[in-house]
Amino acid sequence: MLKRLLIQTHRLNNLLLASIFCGTISTLLQIFVIAAAFYLIIKQQFNWTYAIFLLIVALVLGFSRFGEQYLGHFIAFHLLADLRTQLYDHLLSLAPAKLDDKESGKILKLLVKDIEQIEVFYAHTIAPVVIAVLISFLQVFMIFLISPLMAGLALLAYFWIGFVLPFFRKKKIQSTSSSLSAYETENDQLLSETVNGKSVLQQFQKIDQQISFLDRQRDSIGNIMKKRNLDDSIAASITQSSLLFFCGVMAYLAFNSSFNNSLIWVVVFTFPFSFARVLALANLPSSLGDALVSAKNIFKLLDEKALSELSENEEIALIKQGHFSDVDFSYPLRPDKTVLRNVSLLGEKPKIVGIVGESGEGKSTLMKLLMKWYQPNRGLIKANDRDLQKIKKDSLRKQINYVAQNPLVLSGTIRENITLKNSDFSDQKIWQTLKKVQLDKTIRKMPEQLDTKISRLEQRFSSGELQRLEIARALLYPSSILILDEPTSNLDTLNEAIIINSLETYYQGLIFIVTHRLSSLSFTNQIYRLSNGQLSEIE
Repeated sequence: MLKRLLIQTHRLNNLLLASIFCGTISTLLQIFVIAAAFYLIIKQQFNWTYAIFLLIVALVLGFSRFGEQYLGHFIAFHLLADLRTQLYDHLLSLAPAKLDDKESGKILKLLVKDIEQIEVFYAHTIAPVVIAVLISFLQVFMIFLISPLMAGLALLAYFWIGFVLPFFRKKKIQSTSSSLSAYETENDQLLSETVNGKSVLQQFQKIDQQISFLDRQRDSIGNIMKKRNLDDSIAASITQSSLLFFCGVMAYLAFNSSFNNSLIWVVVFTFPFSFARVLALANLPSSLGDALVSAKNIFKLLDEKALSELSENEEIALIKQGHFSDVDFSYPLRPDKTVLRNVSLLGEKPKIVGIVGESGEGKSTLMKLLMKWYQPNRGLIKANDRDLQKIKKDSLRKQINYVAQNPLVLSGTIRENITLKNSDFSDQKIWQTLKKVQLDKTIRKMPEQLDTKISRLEQRFSSGELQRLEIARALLYPSSILILDEPTSNLDTLNEAIIINSLETYYQGLIFIVTHRLSSLSFTNQIYRLSNGQLSEIE
């Protein structure tokens, strides 16, 4: 895990070395200022010349410390941005088939909390660890020139406080970090489900019950945090006691030294101050443990393989025909259950093909196979007599518009919702498209018209109007195939008639309509029924 995290820094290694250099210089100067001040006080030689010199050294120290902090966080934020971009790109490559078993709360936690946790490693671990090791060995060497015995004690102290204690602390908190991460992931998922399903909870009067469940979840997280805080306090007490012990032994050695040397007492006085970096390592396991758990979650997702794309090397410009031939399909997570069996279907432009069947029969799945969301277990799917598996997904999906049963509403303006923030479409073109679905008059009555803000929580349209807005979006973007998934299931007769008229009049490509209501397919050219995984044409 550490190796993979370090590999991410390759393009910023020069800045990382600069951060380590600045940190080493600032720490050495800090120890020098303290040691010089003690020495001058012992020798009673302190004067304005030395004071000005120490002031200049302190200024250099400050700039070096600033350089270390700035470079460290600069590196961390850029690496986290790179990692977040990798996650977004990989999620796109996995979607949608490989994300079927991923809960939205877990993905949100990966993109927000887990990414932020890794900052601890990049900003507060790599450079500080290297600096602590360098400073410790330099300190031991300098002390060795004065007293080899004291140098041995210093080496033992640095090793005990900076390595041994954190090592045992790390072992102890591994399980706590994993449990905390699991509880936080589950809590994020529960919060997301509670917000999205608040209307259902209100309808069935389950709000209090859900809040009580969330409270218990929060208490579980709180108990883990209390246990960790207690462990952290105990660990801090052991670390401080160890430091006091070694400082006491160092003073004892100075008292019993055969050399009456002022430098020995300078070593004794400055010895506690030389642990600044080492103490940072002692406090690292708690936060680093969370970072490593987060890194494990992130790399687990990044290691997940997308569906095979080795044979994808062909482009397609215009689709006139979609053809299923003896297709079998089972979901990757449920391989034992066959959803589609020996399915054959032919749709040609400019026909409207209807597919009817009960919920859960696999109607939407059939269309998702056409969009290459999944791959069939057996059989062949073609577009223009070309094997779908050889056609690049991006090229294929540019020719297909998919309208889901639940309209997609983005937080933004009406214009942004229709154009998906594509500035290539003029307002004139947008209004022409809205007129095709009879939404232009409704939107012109709004104070800000196309600039009116809408969102999933701030609805300005009825269910029928939202469905027509989706159809407008599909008509605005040119395509060869339009797939409508239960487009009229929640519509009244008026809205259904408007949508049907718009499609018949303005869409010139191949249309697939998936529904459980046979009455919604009266205007189609072909109708198929899907039942028990098998498809049959209705005459």
